[in-house]
Amino acid sequence: MTLTGASVRAALLEQRERTKRSSKAEIERFIEESELEVTSIESQIAAFIESRDSHRARVLALKYIASPIYSLPVELLSEIFDLAIEDETHVEDAHRISQVCSDWRRVAHHTPRLWTRTLGVYFCDEKERMADGLKAWLARSAPLPVSILFAGGGPGEGVNPSILEEALRVAHRWRSLQLENEYAILPRWFLHQLSQCRLHSLEELDLGPILGDDDEDDDEQDTDSIPMVFASVPRLRKLRIFQFFFRQTVMPCVQLTDLTIDNVDPNIALDFLAQCPNLLVASVTISGWPQVPGSPLQFPFRQDVLVLNQLSTLVFRMPMETGRTYHITPFFDLLSAPLLQALYYTCISGAIHTGHNGHQPTSPHSSSAHRISLGSNSPAHVGPLRSPLSMPFDMHRHSRT
Repeated sequence: MTLTGASVRAALLEQRERTKRSSKAEIERFIEESELEVTSIESQIAAFIESRDSHRARVLALKYIASPIYSLPVELLSEIFDLAIEDETHVEDAHRISQVCSDWRRVAHHTPRLWTRTLGVYFCDEKERMADGLKAWLARSAPLPVSILFAGGGPGEGVNPSILEEALRVAHRWRSLQLENEYAILPRWFLHQLSQCRLHSLEELDLGPILGDDDEDDDEQDTDSIPMVFASVPRLRKLRIFQFFFRQTVMPCVQLTDLTIDNVDPNIALDFLAQCPNLLVASVTISGWPQVPGSPLQFPFRQDVLVLNQLSTLVFRMPMETGRTYHITPFFDLLSAPLLQALYYTCISGAIHTGHNGHQPTSPHSSSAHRISLGSNSPAHVGPLRSPLSMPFDMHRHSRT
């Protein structure tokens, strides 16, 4: 019972009546006896409360054991967790699931596939705990292959070597690796160490527009002339490569089936394609051969026709540069793809128009191509290709349209 003014007043009247003829010493004895009695009652109350709480905990535990989700097999619970995790928010989703209760955390931590979606690794983070968190995450994904996307900041941000080292520890389990951030600055030692790793599980490699560190000391700058040889990549099938990496990268091109070449000189692109006879899909971004007013048209170094016997899809992208003229006809004149099924022309900054003299763009030498798309948007099916196409692309004319 909570003490109130009325209850205290009633107790006061009662004790006044009780102690009317009592001495001060007797009143002190009454106080001591009452305090002892209060202490005894409080200890009994504490015991009852503890017993009550214990019984409540038992009830909750029994209800949990009797709940339908607790009776689910671990395999089914793992499947539910996997379906509940979205690709775009998989880090937050996996942590949220593992924080519901100890049983769910144990199941989640022992289900490696929950931790194998593409993981963004921000290698410029200076917090040491980030390296520890990465280590724990990668440990939970073992022994399955994992997908890594390296992201970084601008030139002013440093590199956390602990993060790179933790990622390299599991390089043998990388299924895909992306270096996507065009503003990221990776140290050259990492790029060269990367090529020396045994990437036995690697199927996809995206060497995006990431630069090496130009501010390193002279000894490390000397390593820029050493080619990066990717020799231990037996499962590599898909590659994206930028201009920066062509001069210092050696790839097992013969095993590639999907290739993306970005911002590359057309002569280099043809030479690289010649090393990839088993391609099924190719995406090429080149500017073509420039034409300088008053000068003869430049022709490719290569003169023999490049034959890609298995190529079924070719995506050709051409960047625009106002006021300059480029020709792309030689590229297609030197490319033969007898099994080509789809050909896409895409102009990065606008729609592709007809070139000189009303000619149309030329498809590679092919008797089976049946789809073609022209424009600046994503490839789209526009019907069968019934006749050969040819076009010397005039960038100067396009810029005035």
